[in-house]
Amino acid sequence: MSTPEEQEKLVNQFVEQFPDIVEEADYDELWGNQLDPKGSYYKESIAKKLATKFLRANRWDLELAKEQLKNTLIWRKEFNPLSAGFREKHDEKFDVLGVITYHSEQTVPNIKLINWNLYGNVKEPRTIFEDLPTFMRWRVGLMEQALQMLNFEDDTNEYMVQIHDYKNVAFLKLDPSVKKGSKSVIEIFTSYYPEVMSRKYFVNVPLILSWVYTLVKTFVPKETSRKFQVLSNSKDVGSSLGDLVPTDYGGKGKKLEDQRFNFNKTGREAVLSDYAAYLLQKQFTEELD
Repeated sequence: MSTPEEQEKLVNQFVEQFPDIVEEADYDELWGNQLDPKGSYYKESIAKKLATKFLRANRWDLELAKEQLKNTLIWRKEFNPLSAGFREKHDEKFDVLGVITYHSEQTVPNIKLINWNLYGNVKEPRTIFEDLPTFMRWRVGLMEQALQMLNFEDDTNEYMVQIHDYKNVAFLKLDPSVKKGSKSVIEIFTSYYPEVMSRKYFVNVPLILSWVYTLVKTFVPKETSRKFQVLSNSKDVGSSLGDLVPTDYGGKGKKLEDQRFNFNKTGREAVLSDYAAYLLQKQFTEELD
């Protein structure tokens, strides 16, 4: 285990190599933040925080962290996840599957933002998962929206909580399209979104669906899997996350749908980083030319 002094040195070394990594990947954006210090939107404090996340995910191995960052930037250039999150219109059928909630009044660090994954709301799994590229653009878009609500300059709001609720789910053990979709999500999020979760809950997981939890643990580092909790009863969520979660989850809050953070109603400019807004506007302008 590295000492704090050694870790700080590694972070500084990593950040110093950001320009080379950006040049090699031919892309200069990570989760709405600029990495090249020559850029107008670069912030050193955020760059160091992002470097720390990639180093932690790789047990402070600088070479592995550099490789993961480069691969992440290459993927982001190709996939364009900011567009998936803030420009593209996705089929409303996906709305029942994912919800973002945000409570600024939450005093416990790094649980203000919760990303809810509600697999039990899917009645016809094939209509959701058989077109995997379309599903993935929606799911990555949801993650990008959540990331824009984090603040990498605030130690109390640099992580999100993820909840995977399997209530009323019976199809997962049978439908290969669901397993394929789940595996794709896990691979992408593990590869390109390291150290963004403070906690991850698997709720209402029956024994017959234990393959889900096993699959997830296969792809993530031990440091990440330690953040996982399996809860057989959804009411137990409230004991960990407090009264703001819905009553269905053991809290005293409104229904989950009533807590949904709606980016269209709130206004994208209210949550987008300046650099993300600039890049999205640039994409829009280039398409008009």
